[in-house]
Amino acid sequence: MVGLAAVATGALGACITQVAQYEVAPNTPPSVETPDSISPHSPLNRIVRLSDLTMADGGVGSGDLVLDALVRDANLDQVLHYRLFLNYTPGSSPIRDNDIPPTGVLERRVTITLAAADLSARACNRIELLVTSEAWPSAARPRDPAEPGDVGTATWFVVRDDTVSLGDCRPW
Repeated sequence: MVGLAAVATGALGACITQVAQYEVAPNTPPSVETPDSISPHSPLNRIVRLSDLTMADGGVGSGDLVLDALVRDANLDQVLHYRLFLNYTPGSSPIRDNDIPPTGVLERRVTITLAAADLSARACNRIELLVTSEAWPSAARPRDPAEPGDVGTATWFVVRDDTVSLGDCRPW
């Protein structure tokens, strides 16, 4: 029986003549969206008015502003990284810099809470969420991902009240 196993092993070893090659899955950039179903008070593509929000404490236009986003990424077991900018100007730093852990599913929910008091000093605020699959490589260029194009973004415009128009949301 030992001789038979040796012959079978030798025969199998002779049959394998090529090294198996596997394609490396592409690293697709994440995408960010906020469907109304998860973020009815702060959807993308609409102006959010602080005066319209009923905050968690029951007050209107005070307390916390909650921004919800769905981050989609085909690389299910990859840690993602996000940065949040408030009224970005060249040279400014993110106000948040965190990881998004893998969940094993395509969509990951990200919830960001900002104090409304931090937003009420300006008539209009631009809040930007940037998500990438590799850690941010440079503090000097805080918006540039390690791999060009490997970034998903979302932008919210938050105004104080009805007296503020989108024209007041000037470039920073």
